[in-house]
Amino acid sequence: MTKGYTVYIIHKVRENLKYDLYDVLTSEGKTVSETFDLAKEHLLVAGQEYDPQDTEPVTLTLQNIALNKIYLTGKTAMTITFPCDRCLEPVPERMELSFERELLSEDLREKAKEGEAEECGYLDGSVLDVKALVEEEILLSMPAKILCRNDCKGLCPKCGANLNETECGCDTFVPDPRLAGLGDILEKMKQKEV
Repeated sequence: MTKGYTVYIIHKVRENLKYDLYDVLTSEGKTVSETFDLAKEHLLVAGQEYDPQDTEPVTLTLQNIALNKIYLTGKTAMTITFPCDRCLEPVPERMELSFERELLSEDLREKAKEGEAEECGYLDGSVLDVKALVEEEILLSMPAKILCRNDCKGLCPKCGANLNETECGCDTFVPDPRLAGLGDILEKMKQKEV
């Protein structure tokens, strides 16, 4: 193993979304840059499948920072259409993703004490699953609440009509269950008066 050298290898855009890290893990000081195409991929985020649009290639830089340890940086951008959290209408959301990770070889991950090394679903042995890495980054970068607009009225709880488009006329009064006992007392008082 040679220490202290830097090699930049820029390949054409890769269709295969798996990358074997063994060479980088075992070559101290080595740096590799790779580009991956996600344009035709379906992404699975939080159990829901999405088809990203206007996808920019994923660019990764993998730098060996110690034997069996890699510092990964990457970026990509895409538009994903999520459902509105209130009315379920489609909401296109532009995601500009920049990420960095410290990756350990399988041996070091096994030796690491519990809590020091995080489990990752994008690393199998020395093989990096770029698609799974991007899916995890999308999940971490998603807004907490996705709305079609700030004043979205949502769906009618009775008939399911989109209240942004129509007034359905359903009775939406829901009594506070904490006051149900008072309602019973008032009803009994009315019956005694009659």
